[in-house]
Amino acid sequence: MERTTGKHAARLDEQLAHEEGALVRGAPDEGRTEPRRAEAPAPDEPGMGARPEVEEPAAVAPPLSDLDRLQALAATFPPTSFPARPDRLADAARAAYADESLVEAVAALPDRTYESVTDLDAALSDQGAEEASGAPEVADDLSEAQGGEGDDRLG
Repeated sequence: MERTTGKHAARLDEQLAHEEGALVRGAPDEGRTEPRRAEAPAPDEPGMGARPEVEEPAAVAPPLSDLDRLQALAATFPPTSFPARPDRLADAARAAYADESLVEAVAALPDRTYESVTDLDAALSDQGAEEASGAPEVADDLSEAQGGEGDDRLG
């Protein structure tokens, strides 16, 4: 075997010749080419994933407050906590050093088996909605106990 240069070893010469040959003859070297990109659709063409024959409802992300609440619950209750009843979940919350208001809210839930964090979140949300709907009645009862007169300072 005849060496073509005195700079490299024979094996390196062969490798360089192989790489150069692929570039010279037009055969792409897989390691040196960019991945091919798809051409963007024309303005009158639908996008890549568009299927006009299928009607899909628009997805709406939940509000950040809901996501924060769900994230806090997921951090407090690992998946191994489920399925469980409220008393066991309250004990798990205490063990995870959760806020006492969360422990009390979980302990006050109806006595049934909760299957997941989302199931627990839905129950806590329902419980919070019931308490919020009862708040105006408490305020009305308080104003009646004070003599039935409202606060005249506001106008």
